[in-house]
Amino acid sequence: MGFVRIWAVVWLVIGTGAAHAQTDAVERGMLQLITGTPERYAFVVGNGSYDNVPDLENTIADAKLVATFLGEIGYTVFDSYELDKREFEEAMQSFMLDVQPDTDVVFYFAGHGVQIGDENFLMPTDVALETAYDVPFEAVSLTSVLQIMGSRARSMVVILDSCRDNPFAGRTGVVGLAEIEATAQDGFAAERAPINSLLVFSTSPGALAYDGGEAGNSPFTASFVEIASRERGEPVDTLMKSVRREVYERTEGLQLPWEASSLIEPVFLGGGPLGARAPLPGRTVSGDAASAVAAVLDDTVTVTSDASDITLRTPLSDAVPVGAHLADTLSVAPGSLVNVSQSPKRGRLMEVLPSSGTRGLVLLNAATLRLDRMVYKPTVNRERATGLEAPVIADSFSVTVAGEAREVEVQLEIDPCDFHAGDHLDADGVGVARYPNEIEPEAARAACLAAVAAAPDVGRFHYQLGRAELALRDFEAAERAFQTAAQLRHARAFHALGALIIDRRQATEGQARSAAPADALGFFEEGVALGDPYAMHSLGLDMLKFGASERDRTIGFELLMRSLELGHTFSMNALGLYFLDEDGPNHSPERGVSFLRASAERGDIYGYANMGFLHLNGLGGVAQDNATAFDWFRRASDEGHPTAPSSIGRMYNSGQIDGRPNYAAAVEWYDIGLERGDAWGGANAAWIIANRAPSGFVVGDAAVRAAKAMALRNDGAEEAARKVLEGLPRREIDAGAQRLLSELGQNVVVDGQFGPQSRAALAAVGAASAGDDPVARVLALAALYWRASPFRPDLY
Repeated sequence: MGFVRIWAVVWLVIGTGAAHAQTDAVERGMLQLITGTPERYAFVVGNGSYDNVPDLENTIADAKLVATFLGEIGYTVFDSYELDKREFEEAMQSFMLDVQPDTDVVFYFAGHGVQIGDENFLMPTDVALETAYDVPFEAVSLTSVLQIMGSRARSMVVILDSCRDNPFAGRTGVVGLAEIEATAQDGFAAERAPINSLLVFSTSPGALAYDGGEAGNSPFTASFVEIASRERGEPVDTLMKSVRREVYERTEGLQLPWEASSLIEPVFLGGGPLGARAPLPGRTVSGDAASAVAAVLDDTVTVTSDASDITLRTPLSDAVPVGAHLADTLSVAPGSLVNVSQSPKRGRLMEVLPSSGTRGLVLLNAATLRLDRMVYKPTVNRERATGLEAPVIADSFSVTVAGEAREVEVQLEIDPCDFHAGDHLDADGVGVARYPNEIEPEAARAACLAAVAAAPDVGRFHYQLGRAELALRDFEAAERAFQTAAQLRHARAFHALGALIIDRRQATEGQARSAAPADALGFFEEGVALGDPYAMHSLGLDMLKFGASERDRTIGFELLMRSLELGHTFSMNALGLYFLDEDGPNHSPERGVSFLRASAERGDIYGYANMGFLHLNGLGGVAQDNATAFDWFRRASDEGHPTAPSSIGRMYNSGQIDGRPNYAAAVEWYDIGLERGDAWGGANAAWIIANRAPSGFVVGDAAVRAAKAMALRNDGAEEAARKVLEGLPRREIDAGAQRLLSELGQNVVVDGQFGPQSRAALAAVGAASAGDDPVARVLALAALYWRASPFRPDLY
């Protein structure tokens, strides 16, 4: 794809001595560079070969011309070509991970683009708008791209050489909250620029742009590169006036570029001053940029070699000075040239060059590099830790040095805290992640405590420690860790603090959820301002479901769509269920199914469970099929979904699995759901035990499950469980209380006779005030059970 992980660290290797002794002064210089001056980052995309619509002739050449030009004037350029929709999502995720705050960003896109309704869309290579509901999963919203980039960038120049024809003439799409189909139109609609941004369109609103034909480049891109090269000292909005005039003349008045600007300070394309600047009004700097300066010293790199192979083992970081180590291993001059005969698959080999500008360093990608300036930059985007056999990411490449061919393997050791508790789509993380149900709490806590002790100023370690504490149900410790991470401006920590406020209410009360309190929404708003997709999702969902006005609900929908653009499956599920709600204001079954299917296709366990629900009930036009429903529920349950086990229990209870009821199997599945906090799992299991007498269970077991269900906040399940409990004989209720005392660590005989031994145990656990009422006793013990062993509220 051509997108790599890039943090704010850059390496400068000046011969063998510097490579082997990076001094405190060098680190201080890097720190000043990172915190005092912005990075220059260019994100270039060229799409020309389309699967389902006509190809475009010169878009790849145009994108390559722009990428080369921006690289030559000092931008770190990441260019990609022929991106399909999934790759575009991954590219946006990479952008979020790569770009540090206070960065000057250029985004260039050449390819198909159209407007649908009032929105503009960039077209991936696999775009296929077959139904009106396909747009969110087939096209890329320009508005979302701008919002995502704008939340991270200091300044942004967006250049769109698109709209060369309209391959979707006559097609319609639904792009807003309301069920209104809009027709795909020529050109782009007017677009509002985020603060301190310049949007440059190759042609005016609603018009088509020329591709240049046999000239090799479009009139717009050719003029842009020529003029920007010639007028480098001019602010970008000034030189674009020259571009507009040049394109108008080249096309004999048929094409007129157009711009939308919200610039509040001069912005230059490489040639102007790039010194330290005060923060923009209303904007704060986030992330771990300053603390990201962590030099890979000699004692952290292990080099082994034989006649043909060299292996470098090093901690995962944004850049590894592989050239310096190769020069030492091969006993060649540090300034020797190396030819790259086979590029790495999971990263890039780049050269760090001195620059005359104030930024100090420039990264260039090339096939021939100087050893003393060669670095390896890994691509780590959405690596699931559970898919790795060990906390190591391996890559390899081939080089020729002084006529000698060598194979080089790079083994990147993941910090244990990142490996055990890294989060998905975390802009301040390292790209290695686990979902909450995949965290091994004790191992994660130990690893992150060690990381925090070793690097107390790294916000992500505190945030990940908070995730481990939350998995251990220690809300106070989790809150302290999240607060520290937020103080260090770790963006995801603000979402965690808001979610913790909600989780606390649910930890012993079940899954029922109402509107979020104001303090939680305040944290979500801070996270949105910092570009966190989880905060976009949570704030958007709350506004969509509980917004007081249509405007609130529309803003919520737009936030969810922005999160979705980053591939956040939570938002796909939320929107799917929203549109499937028959009593909701925007009921649209087919539209709802499209969101749920997209989530399941991306491997989300909630998408799995939702697809099971659709097939079980034949909803939204999906065929009713018990076997398919069971398969979806089983996949969801196996990966930790909290309520999928109860869905399977219901199928066994009703005979939908084997053609006849299997009550023992139903209870076993309901029990799994109950232990994950599903109150209906307890209520249903209690009813089956009390009324169907499945083998392997006694009536007292029903009392235990009913009491546990009643201690959780779910009104319907609580009422069902209460009917079961109050219908049981006193002896069986007391037997249930004794079983709960055993689960709380007390040594009692379960005989249904609540005598002195049981009363002493009741006092020992602090529930003597429950008195002699058997129902009150068993409920008090169930409440103590959940306090001692609460379920994972972060799974709901």
